[in-house]
Amino acid sequence: MFKKTPNYIKYIFTNIFFLFVFNSLFRGIFYLSFNPLENISALEIQKAILLGIRFDLKLAIIAFFPLAILVLIRNYRFLKSKTYKKIGTIYLVLAYLVLTLFYLFDLGYYEYLAIRLDASSLRFLDDLKISTQVLIESYPVYKGLLGLLVLSFIIYKYAIVIHNLFSKTQQEITKKIKAIYFIFTILILSFGIYNSITHYPLRWSEAFFSKNNSVNQFTLNPVLYFFDSFAFRSEGADIKKFKTYYPVIAKHLNLPQDSVNFEKKVTFKNP
Repeated sequence: MFKKTPNYIKYIFTNIFFLFVFNSLFRGIFYLSFNPLENISALEIQKAILLGIRFDLKLAIIAFFPLAILVLIRNYRFLKSKTYKKIGTIYLVLAYLVLTLFYLFDLGYYEYLAIRLDASSLRFLDDLKISTQVLIESYPVYKGLLGLLVLSFIIYKYAIVIHNLFSKTQQEITKKIKAIYFIFTILILSFGIYNSITHYPLRWSEAFFSKNNSVNQFTLNPVLYFFDSFAFRSEGADIKKFKTYYPVIAKHLNLPQDSVNFEKKVTFKNP
């Protein structure tokens, strides 16, 4: 079965597999750095790992999906063309670099605030000069840039090797078979992105299943969570709803209903 599978299909799923491994590698680095599963029940650890794997797989498919569409449209011509080879190589280098930057910023952000990278982190761009200065003074930025150059070279070589590996031999298949592979691959990738057998796709909220916040933070994928968090980034107090429900809450807590006072008095006793 695998031998009969067209090489351009193998090219797609091989790249997705390595992207998934790459995502899982950073999940392992996060675990070794912060040990978020210490003194946690085996059941919660198992659920956190399984959900984490699903998030990482979803990201791997999303990251490669645009190139996968191009490969499916061009099929064998993608592997034969030097132009497409360059496009594929550049795409993979950029994809791995962007993911790496997200993961590195996430590690620093979690160390600083004990939460994963989200859309609210963009507030640090309000004063880019100070944020850049703090970043340079707190982390080995220049060594990191050198590391990114090394990573880019490794991914560049990897992309060429993978492309050459699957472009050596080409099986002749009919247009009907090509159409079947096209539809079948799209369905598999779409299901991998949806990543659920229920009415709702895999969502960031599923990661918050535990009463222990460190477990929930470990379960999240920071790249997916960053973009998902834009949906509630600007949420604030709804004054209309507050005025609607405050009388009910005030009555329950024996608070004055004619006025609202958030003042808190604290009395310190002399030791």
